[in-house]
Amino acid sequence: QATGAAPTDRTNAGTWALGMPALAGRDAGNYVPTQAGSTLGTLTIAPKPVTYTMQGTFRYNAPFTDRTTDYGTVGAVDLPRGKGTVDGALAGDDVAITAVDPASMPLSTGGFLGVGSYTFRGGALTGAAAGNYVLQPTGNADATLQVRPLTLHLTPAAFSSSGSAVTAPYYYGSTDGLVAGGTMDPAAGLVALRDHVAVNPSALYFSLSSGLSHTLPDRAGAGFYPVVANGAPLTGADAGNYDVVFDAGGVGVRPRPVTITVGQSTKSYGQVSIIDGILDAYPGTTINGMLPGDDLSVQYDTPASLQTGHQGRVVVGTYAVTPTSLSGSARSNYTLSYPDVAAAQGLPPTTSGSLTIQPAVVSFDPDQYPHQLTYGQTLAQVDVDGLFAGDQIAVVHTLSPASDPAQARAFGSRLPVGQYAYTLALAGNDSPEYQLPRTRVGDYTVVPRPVTVSLSSMTRTYGSVDPAGAGVTVDGALPGDTLFPAFTASANGTTAAYDAHTEVGRYLVHANGLAASPGDVQSNYVLVDSPQATSALTVTPRPLAFVPPPAGATGVYGDANLSGAFTPDPHSVPMSSAGGSIATSYLGGSCSGYASASPDLRVNYGGGSSLLRLYYVSTNGDPAMVVRDPYGNFYCVNDSFGTVSPTIDFNNPASGAYAIWICSPTSGATLTGTMYATRTTPNHP
Repeated sequence: QATGAAPTDRTNAGTWALGMPALAGRDAGNYVPTQAGSTLGTLTIAPKPVTYTMQGTFRYNAPFTDRTTDYGTVGAVDLPRGKGTVDGALAGDDVAITAVDPASMPLSTGGFLGVGSYTFRGGALTGAAAGNYVLQPTGNADATLQVRPLTLHLTPAAFSSSGSAVTAPYYYGSTDGLVAGGTMDPAAGLVALRDHVAVNPSALYFSLSSGLSHTLPDRAGAGFYPVVANGAPLTGADAGNYDVVFDAGGVGVRPRPVTITVGQSTKSYGQVSIIDGILDAYPGTTINGMLPGDDLSVQYDTPASLQTGHQGRVVVGTYAVTPTSLSGSARSNYTLSYPDVAAAQGLPPTTSGSLTIQPAVVSFDPDQYPHQLTYGQTLAQVDVDGLFAGDQIAVVHTLSPASDPAQARAFGSRLPVGQYAYTLALAGNDSPEYQLPRTRVGDYTVVPRPVTVSLSSMTRTYGSVDPAGAGVTVDGALPGDTLFPAFTASANGTTAAYDAHTEVGRYLVHANGLAASPGDVQSNYVLVDSPQATSALTVTPRPLAFVPPPAGATGVYGDANLSGAFTPDPHSVPMSSAGGSIATSYLGGSCSGYASASPDLRVNYGGGSSLLRLYYVSTNGDPAMVVRDPYGNFYCVNDSFGTVSPTIDFNNPASGAYAIWICSPTSGATLTGTMYATRTTPNHP
């Protein structure tokens, strides 16, 4: 540049050409400057570095460099603007800095500057001297305005599915459809600011043990359920201008009030127990207000009079029952308190009751076994059900014949033919706790067992029928029972009973019944006729080796002369028998024992009576007796009437002499006793 002026401290920045426009000094007049031959230079003046300091300015408020203020304090009518000063410029120079305001200063619906950080920066230098200056890249001071969010207090609450607030308290079972929500504190200025801000329900949840849920289930258990945020708790165009203080809170679900109505209940023994001192599950109780399906039961005050048996079973009696508390898996959701609430819900008051325990009825099937048995079939005890394990209880089974009820028979034994009554009874310390539906199981009939007789060719000696001998087979008899068939013998067109007096000859014999058998078992059988029950019979003469004394011989103890109406009756003769060496078995049949050759007594009977009974009672042994009637027939008898004393009856007895021998069990043994003769049946051993 060529100005011809000398440079100064205010020479503008730039590059200047240097020359000699004039000379100065005392001798300057002696010289003339000329460009030719002169060497000229340049002068470069650099712009002066400067910085700036910015401020924010309001129309109505003091300026700021850095300021933090709450949302809602800066309105649309007082939005800040930037204003700066240049630092380092020479005094008097016309130089300034342009302000660069924030690109955006959004306003809320209410007309206030939104939350954020707003920076006011310097732009370009302006002014006449601006070219002499340059902005430093550092050291500049921008102005900043921080608008911080306004704090809102959000109070957790519950709402119905329609969005309306639900009034507490909440009770178990009344939370169906409750939605997590919250309310904002109006004191925060939302109404004045007219901002568009609302609670965001989609971000609010109930905190359950199973996780987060917008809604409470119908049967949310009693307890406290906090409402928590999972996401932005506010929604709306202006929600970003607020911070939420989430006040502690949620929904408390109180136990549901119930009342207890204890009825007058009657139960059977074994249906009610006391476990660990607590009456368990009293029957007949109504829990008023309980929700269907819940596991809830009542515990009761145990009366001092209440008695228990094995495993806590309440024994027979009547007891007062008072409810005291609740039990069951749902018990924490219910309470017996809040009587005012219970009454408001229309529940009746809690009442006590009584418990009557009746005996437990045991059961049995009276038709478990058939009521008609064939001799040889055994009768087992019926099964009795309904007895509790551990109780001291026994069932007494009794089987009594109708003919002699006092003589009980054993179950499983061989029962003789007849009628039997089967009864039950209970015994034991716990028997009062039980009851039989009836004591009589039923009546049972034992019928004769059918048997058949098969005969083959038979040969018998006169006087000996031997019904179990060769040629006789009885089929169907039980082991241990011996049966003697009864026979008829037919010859020359005449049929008569075959017995010891059937004469020598040939006969057609037929088994037509059963005769007296050992143990009188024949009454337990019935003979079924069959073709095999007929056969040939040969009766051969009987050899005799014993010759009795003459008919007129006197007995050892003399004669007893009796007529039809003799007295005293019975007539008795004390006598001892020395027995003898003659075995009477040779007489056949049931003859046994040893006798002397002469009779011990001879009874001369004059007739006149329908019965003559002879019997001997010994004081020191087991006698047998042989009697010869006036016709010369011999009869052997042994035990009778359940005793060891022998007895023989003569019906329509013939007149004449009856010779009597008392037989000892062994040869030569002496028996002492009394011989009796009677004409009446009540007299016997």
